[in-house]
Amino acid sequence: MRLKSMLMLALFVPKLSIAGGTLGTDELAALMAQMPAVRDLIDANLHLSVSADAQVRLGSHFKSLGGARLGPYTIEATSKKDGSALVLVLCTKVRFLNRAGRQLPEARMEEAVAIDEKLTGVILRQNGDPSGPAGC
Repeated sequence: MRLKSMLMLALFVPKLSIAGGTLGTDELAALMAQMPAVRDLIDANLHLSVSADAQVRLGSHFKSLGGARLGPYTIEATSKKDGSALVLVLCTKVRFLNRAGRQLPEARMEEAVAIDEKLTGVILRQNGDPSGPAGC
């Protein structure tokens, strides 16, 4: 559902880029800290790759946020128990904020100077799952 929403948004609001991009898994620590019990379970059971893939990368139309990456984020992982190759997907919801910290409407999102990204859920699946990529 989230991917559909982002794609529809990209079709009708050309100000958003769906190019994605890579970032360090450590850059997602604050996001994962929003769900400490989930983070602790992940830390106890998985070895995470040092890099993650973001679904969305903001374009240069965002004067203050151009190049910023947004979720969902995909991280390759390995089970500490048996070495199984897994994929961890961090699902997020983002709000675009103005200088006063207020949410901007979609029509003015390129004016944002900050984003507020919330972790909404986590999906774990086997790497190479033939059902395709996990959507949020």
